[in-house]
Amino acid sequence: TELGEGIDRALRQPQPTSSWGRQRIAKVREQVGNTWGPQLFHIIRDTSRKPEERTGALDLLQLFGPSPSSDLWSDLTSDSEALVRAKVAFLLGLRNDPGVAGQLVTLLKDRDAAVRRIACESLVRGGHQPPLASLLPLLADRDRQVAFAARRALETVPPEQWQEKVLTHHDVRIFL
Repeated sequence: TELGEGIDRALRQPQPTSSWGRQRIAKVREQVGNTWGPQLFHIIRDTSRKPEERTGALDLLQLFGPSPSSDLWSDLTSDSEALVRAKVAFLLGLRNDPGVAGQLVTLLKDRDAAVRRIACESLVRGGHQPPLASLLPLLADRDRQVAFAARRALETVPPEQWQEKVLTHHDVRIFL
């Protein structure tokens, strides 16, 4: 029952996407005032914090603002924590900004399978047409969820751009 004080109270709020949870977080935001954004940005960049706290701070920014700068998004795409990179990939897919497509394409090459999958899904969700050169290798990914997400992303590209490359590819998994 003890959630802490200030911004930590908002981070530890149970069920933060429920209506009552959002109401309590809104009260915390009101209490901390102008320090809300800077405190959240500090938590997000603080690598000594648990990844769950950092992603929670990203969720709070998404729900309550302020909007992160493109520099922060760019920095977080190369964060050491896969959980943070995955959350960034998901949230970038919610942004209506043409500049995020490049960041999502960068995440298609991530070392973590979940990040690659979420980047594929976010490209589709955001209505961005992924470059074929970045998508083809993912069709043969060892993680079948990544391969499936890549195939779904490929479906957004006009067939005349990819059909011959896929059907004549030397890798059987890409062909299939």
